[in-house]
Amino acid sequence: MLPVKSGAPAFRLVLALAWLCASPLAAETWYESYHKAEEALAKERWSEAVGHLNAALGERPNSGANVRTYGMRFVQYFPYLKLGIAYYHLGQADAALQAFETEERQAEIGQSGAGWAELREYRGRIERTRAQEKADRERRAQAVLVENLAAARGLETQGRREDALAALSRVLAVAPDHPEAQAARRRILAALSAEARTLRQPKEGERAADPLGGLGRTAQTPGGRPTAQTQAPKIAEPQASEPRTPVAQAIAEESAAQAAVVPRFLAEAEQHYAAGSYEQALRSANRVLVLEPTNDAALRQITRAYARLSDALLSPDRTPPAILLDDAPSAGAAGPAVVTVRSARLVLSGTVYDSAPVEVRFFVAGRPAAAPTIQVRELEGVRITAFRWQQVLPAGESEIEIVAVDVSGNRAAVLYRVEYVVPFLRTLGFPLALVATLAAAVGAWLLSRIRRRRRLLRDRFNPYVAGAPILEQARFFGRQSLLDYVLRRVSNNSIMLYGERRIGKTSFQHRLKRHLAALEDPVYVYHPVFIDLQGTLEEKFFATLAAEIFHELSPKLGGMQPLSPPGEASYGYSELVKDLQRVLKALQDRTKKRVKLVLQIDEVDELNQYDPRVNQRLRSLFMRTFADSLVAVVSGVAIKKQWEREGSPWYNFFQEIEVKPLDPDEARSLVASPLRGVFTLDDGVADEIIRRTGCKPYLIQRLCSGLVDRMHQERRRRITRADVAVACQAEGL
Repeated sequence: MLPVKSGAPAFRLVLALAWLCASPLAAETWYESYHKAEEALAKERWSEAVGHLNAALGERPNSGANVRTYGMRFVQYFPYLKLGIAYYHLGQADAALQAFETEERQAEIGQSGAGWAELREYRGRIERTRAQEKADRERRAQAVLVENLAAARGLETQGRREDALAALSRVLAVAPDHPEAQAARRRILAALSAEARTLRQPKEGERAADPLGGLGRTAQTPGGRPTAQTQAPKIAEPQASEPRTPVAQAIAEESAAQAAVVPRFLAEAEQHYAAGSYEQALRSANRVLVLEPTNDAALRQITRAYARLSDALLSPDRTPPAILLDDAPSAGAAGPAVVTVRSARLVLSGTVYDSAPVEVRFFVAGRPAAAPTIQVRELEGVRITAFRWQQVLPAGESEIEIVAVDVSGNRAAVLYRVEYVVPFLRTLGFPLALVATLAAAVGAWLLSRIRRRRRLLRDRFNPYVAGAPILEQARFFGRQSLLDYVLRRVSNNSIMLYGERRIGKTSFQHRLKRHLAALEDPVYVYHPVFIDLQGTLEEKFFATLAAEIFHELSPKLGGMQPLSPPGEASYGYSELVKDLQRVLKALQDRTKKRVKLVLQIDEVDELNQYDPRVNQRLRSLFMRTFADSLVAVVSGVAIKKQWEREGSPWYNFFQEIEVKPLDPDEARSLVASPLRGVFTLDDGVADEIIRRTGCKPYLIQRLCSGLVDRMHQERRRRITRADVAVACQAEGL
């Protein structure tokens, strides 16, 4: 089992995700992917498990303590728990904790004692690992503090103030507020500054030609101790209480050019910082503070160097940065594949993950290129550097290297090969090809129309339906405003559609059924059931309802059957109530949304002939405990006048909506649209049909059907107003 490093870079997760991108999974069901993930976890193939779990989550994002897969098989489905376990073993503690939190929010794992115990066990492991890492970091900091504080005391006693400052820098890097180290640093800087001022004062007897006051130059050992001097003419020695240190001597020698000394030391500090030599950067910045104790640039440099030195001293991780390109080409035997682009302007973006600050550089054909723009953020000890780089490419192939170097000198590089192909749009062949393609497309379109027209005429094409309800969506015209109105109200209201015969009520019911079945509502899932009562006997009424409900919903009921066969004479109201309860429960188990069973009862006029008690019992269905999941849309002719009396069982129950003739625009579309491309209408033909039919859809269908038959008989394709008059006379309109 691998330990979790919460402070480690997130590149292991990045590499796992990159592996998934390079190895897309074949399309499969969610439970197949989940089963493969469990097998991969058992074999400790963590990255492979992440890929299968992501595939399962793409198909089914919701967890479940008892989820049906196929047939009567059920499984415990906790994908986020399994994902967190895989992340844990990949060393990604933060990703694992996020996955565990998501699983808890799903509120299903609490139903599984084993699953809940496993989640708590892994979360406890992460917390213990993080506590151990914190303790280890504190121990390392304490060791650095004790060792270097003792060294600083000894070096200061020996007069090696610059080395003492270096030791104090390591102490302050891990404990910035340590009082003894702060006091010692101020004391040493003050002593160096005082000595430098003393050495800068000119003495009697100094040669005018010696701008440095005739002082001998002092060499240093690698440890910083003065060695034997190269003798210069003797001058009066400064009355200093302590020996000269190398830094004081160096400053004294260049005191005549102090205006140049400070910028040089600052430049040295910046160079050392950029190279990752933070102690050397602190030495150079401290030299500036000896001369100018309030120099802002030196103070800023010291603050930066302390932060990086602290990272270098306390971080146990020495792994290189991880670079992830947003558009990463797949690798082959000869290196990364060549990405072909057709735009000269290339934009590369990606992310570098590391536990320390990084510098991102770009090289084109081995030569440094422009610097990218970067954005940096930190998350649980991981420094995430997002970069974006733009370059105008030459024609042909280019090789781009992306290099990331952290403050400890760890280096990572990614090679990106790209070939810029001049777009065909900019070549001479493009306009010629475009003209040829358009001509071919237009010719093919015209030819297909001609062939279609000939085929339809040969088959005596007639798109109108006179008498039967319209079942095909493509042949239904109009009623959009009525459909929108019903859809807005059906979730909370039972609706009564009434109107004269053949006005289109049944066709509308079928269209409503299609829309309800396909409706993506954020709150409800609708299950429409169409029931035609025409010719239904009173004693078979409840059995008819049950038979249609089970027939329509059988794919969603998992083989459920009525408690009693609806064909038996004993099947009545009580049996229907019990079956409805079972059906609604089965439907609700399939979804987290609220279920609405919509009974679309056509030819409801039949109820006028039934015993009033049948109507009363039917209404009582909508008053029972499951009434919130049940709604009715009924349609008929004489409903309104029959049921508007207070003594009626249905009084004030339905929201009544009259189905009226089509509006003129809808009627005109019903006349002209089905004929488009086959027959031609003279001007005024559609308006004449509308005038003679009163925009009633049945009459329009009947009249237009007769007109099309007449065109086939006479082998004509143009319909005139005279044809309308003849057809009206033939149809009795």
